[in-house]
Amino acid sequence: MNNLSLANRLKARLTRAERLTNATALLQRMLANRTASEAPFTPGTSADAPGRGAPKAFGTDFSKEALDWTKGTAQPAMPEALRDFLDRIGREYATVTSVGTDPATTLRALVHVAFGALATDRAAVAVMLNEYNVLVQYPRFRFLRDAVEATERLWVEVLDAGMRAGDFRTGVPADAVYRFLRDAIWVSVRWYRPDGPQRPDDVAEEYLTVLLSGLATSTTTGRTR
Repeated sequence: MNNLSLANRLKARLTRAERLTNATALLQRMLANRTASEAPFTPGTSADAPGRGAPKAFGTDFSKEALDWTKGTAQPAMPEALRDFLDRIGREYATVTSVGTDPATTLRALVHVAFGALATDRAAVAVMLNEYNVLVQYPRFRFLRDAVEATERLWVEVLDAGMRAGDFRTGVPADAVYRFLRDAIWVSVRWYRPDGPQRPDDVAEEYLTVLLSGLATSTTTGRTR
């Protein structure tokens, strides 16, 4: 069994409260300016969960009540940390599309911005990837859905423009293409190491090579059965 499948199995056993606690710990790390190299994100490890060792990791005295995002006792900086991340990356996306380049060039720039977040906002990306569906159930986090939907509209418009211009294939709807792209990019937070040999731009270029040039060779024909 690989590490990813094990992590998913462990995650499936967590209660909603435990998942919220895990997400809180990740954002505490971000707010405390802890670098990913000091405590790399691995779902289910003690460094990520207050209930399983995080008080020692953070050097503070946590309580479950103090970390509950669903109640008034929660630190307001927690949802604000996610809001700040989404606002910043949303502005970066908007800046890219405002330049007016062709769809393929615009898409390349959007991909680089998205991969850049793996280094600058690793904890926020991990929380959005793993806990989005839990958090949006609470009124304090309704802004997450608004931000996610606005980002999807922006990327889909670029993909649609590329399809109309003949730059991109038209066999798959633009919204489905976007979701494939988004999920492939964000899940990289589980294996990308900021202290490793590759920079986010390196990973983005490798991703774009597969995305825009394809994996199959020119001699490959037909469908795999």
